[in-house]
Amino acid sequence: AASAGGVAGSVASEPSVGAVAADQSVAPVVNSPVVSGSGRVSGRSSEPAGSVVTVFVDEALLGVAKVTETGAWQLTGTKYVAPGSTVTATATDTVGREVTSAPSVPVTAVPAA
Repeated sequence: AASAGGVAGSVASEPSVGAVAADQSVAPVVNSPVVSGSGRVSGRSSEPAGSVVTVFVDEALLGVAKVTETGAWQLTGTKYVAPGSTVTATATDTVGREVTSAPSVPVTAVPAA
């Protein structure tokens, strides 16, 4: 028998891999490598200019940066990031939807050359 949702035995389609729900921002990209002691973390975001990127080191808040018109963001003057630390970031569209992304792909800090 058919159900109200469709044909019996049918399976609802799953969102495609990489799909982003309307109530979620797209995760930013943290540029690699993050050089320990450089005082700088940067990356890119597809969120609108003025959106906020929040950067974390080993899940602790490092700081926030604003997305520029070109989609770039940069956090400077940061505290020391030890080699081997994991750096991630989230993006929050503060311009329109007021939603936050899932964390970025983690980047491991490397020692300065």
